[in-house]
Amino acid sequence: MLNIKNMSIVAQIGMGFVLVGLIFSAAIFKIGWSFSSLTQGVQQINDKNLPYVLTVDEMDLARSEVQQFLTDAGATHMREPFQEAEASAQKFLLGVEKFKQLYRRENNTDKYQQIEAIETDFNRMYRDGKVMAEAYIISGLEAGNVLMKGNDTIAGFDQDSAKLMEKLTPFRDAQIAEARQATKTIASVANESLRDMIIAGMLAGMVVVGLAFLVITNVRRKLGGSMEYANEIMAKIEQGDLSKQVQFKAGDTTSVLAKMGSLSNSLASIVNEVRTGTESINTAAQEIAAGVGDLSSR
Repeated sequence: MLNIKNMSIVAQIGMGFVLVGLIFSAAIFKIGWSFSSLTQGVQQINDKNLPYVLTVDEMDLARSEVQQFLTDAGATHMREPFQEAEASAQKFLLGVEKFKQLYRRENNTDKYQQIEAIETDFNRMYRDGKVMAEAYIISGLEAGNVLMKGNDTIAGFDQDSAKLMEKLTPFRDAQIAEARQATKTIASVANESLRDMIIAGMLAGMVVVGLAFLVITNVRRKLGGSMEYANEIMAKIEQGDLSKQVQFKAGDTTSVLAKMGSLSNSLASIVNEVRTGTESINTAAQEIAAGVGDLSSR
């Protein structure tokens, strides 16, 4: 089993860098994976939801224009508005085709059938509107009003147009709902990514703090005490002061202070031996000098 305490300082620092790198790599990978979902959400809003909301609005505008142009034709007894109504009808049908393509891609049979039903209702409304306009032009106000307002047997052009507008609303609402859901997903992914970054930063910080504590502990263990005390002892030895007893833990033979204590003791022993030898030499020299003096006096 790996014993971190017994590792060298360089190995501990290297392991710390590896752990921090792994933490940030994992965080970046997860954030990158999350951002793919975020990108999909943004793409869905830009490529689908917003364009199709606009398509529904354009279809509703085209429906309103068809109604207005055919009503104008009946009111003015002129057929020029028929051309403008036809152009607007083509805009409406172009929107229908866009939705058909969308639901074919999504394989959404239910929605496809609904848009087909709307197409059928619009074609019927457009056909009845042209008949109404012709009735105004050919048969007069009363005949045209019956087709516009309706009676007990027919719904009337205006009511058909209003019902068509109501049927378009759910398609617009569906796209808005999808856009809102995508927006919620984007916000959730962004918050999750921010949380992951904070967690990664906290974990990396904890690793750095733990590594610093481990390195300091290891240094103190290798020194055998504090750095200040070790510097103090070294200064004493440099000054030749070997009188101070080096303090270190009992049984410690490997720390710097233990080795400095051993060095100090060895130097003191050598100094004592030299001092003893010097004293012996001085004593012998004095004895020789005394002997020489005795010989001279005889």
